[in-house]
Amino acid sequence: MQVDLEKIAKETHGYVGADLAALCTEAALQCIREKMDVIDLEDETIDAEILNSMAVTNEHFSTALGSSNPSALRETVSIVAYSFCIPILNLLSCFPSIGQ
Repeated sequence: MQVDLEKIAKETHGYVGADLAALCTEAALQCIREKMDVIDLEDETIDAEILNSMAVTNEHFSTALGSSNPSALRETVSIVAYSFCIPILNLLSCFPSIGQ
């Protein structure tokens, strides 16, 4: 099964390189977590059969996307929120009874 890179590209607007690296890492960790019940943590190695059965899928990326945020959009949100709030706060200062 192949990962749909075009779909991931469409869903990662605002992601920078570090965000994409973290997304890939989280998707891989999701794959590993699924196999934790069959991996013997006492062993120094992991059985080749288990390793060969592991593959990162679209589902792993979907789960990883649910827990990630694009860095490039965080700053934009802060600037927009700040730009929106200042005029409102200035307007409210004209009406002291509203702020109470």
